[in-house]
Amino acid sequence: MVVFDSFYRLADGNFAEFNMAMIVLIPKKDGATRITDFRPISLIHSVTKLITKVLSMRLAAVINRIISPAQTAFQRKKCIHDSYLYVQNTVRALHRNKTPALLLKLDIA
Repeated sequence: MVVFDSFYRLADGNFAEFNMAMIVLIPKKDGATRITDFRPISLIHSVTKLITKVLSMRLAAVINRIISPAQTAFQRKKCIHDSYLYVQNTVRALHRNKTPALLLKLDIA
């Protein structure tokens, strides 16, 4: 709860505290003396991952009201192929009603 309280108080955008990492050296065998006898374990961004997971779980309840029905990426129970069907049905409706239209295919990348 302390982590989430700290995150809530960082509303001004000072997120430097969450970009820190803790690195621990764990010995691979008993009597480790050289650096090669240790295994580094890092907890980089583990707090950020935890906060992201909680936020995504809370957002899942309202995501369908926020995002357009035409949006198919990054949503559960929706397939990227639904976009193709959505466009295809739109083109058919425009053609059937003889409505002039211009359609563009954009690659955001």
